[in-house]
Amino acid sequence: MPSVEHGFYVLMASTNSNFNLKNDGNAVVINQVFVSNIGYITKANSNENFEIYVLDRKTSKPLQNATVTLFKREYNYQSGKYIKIKVTKLSTDSNGYAQYKNTLKPAETYSSNYFLVEVNYKDDYLVGDETYYQSNYKTYEETPQKTVHFFTDRAIYRPS
Repeated sequence: MPSVEHGFYVLMASTNSNFNLKNDGNAVVINQVFVSNIGYITKANSNENFEIYVLDRKTSKPLQNATVTLFKREYNYQSGKYIKIKVTKLSTDSNGYAQYKNTLKPAETYSSNYFLVEVNYKDDYLVGDETYYQSNYKTYEETPQKTVHFFTDRAIYRPS
């Protein structure tokens, strides 16, 4: 396969050269492919903050001033489809590092976010294929409890 420019491509393969699905036994496979020199490493730390390091795939050097956009998917009940909503846009520092602080408010029991990552750097871009999870659980304080144990000198249950 010849080299291609950066971007999004669809790779198709078939057991038949004309990709005809009407023939019995013919298989067609479709796969999405991003060609990019951008790479990234993600981490969710103990505070549930999302951290990302953006790197050049060829040199492994950090990419300063790369734009990291986080999106979340929400279900729209009126249209019956998921919609993509921009959560935030971050810029990487000289180490290729950016952080998204947990903005979830403490919930009655728990709350969560799922989001997708898109990275842009100069004329190159990469859309991540993973969904990242951020959560907030309500912590409960342990309260002391008193327990009473009764001991008697006779058995309470007497079968007849």
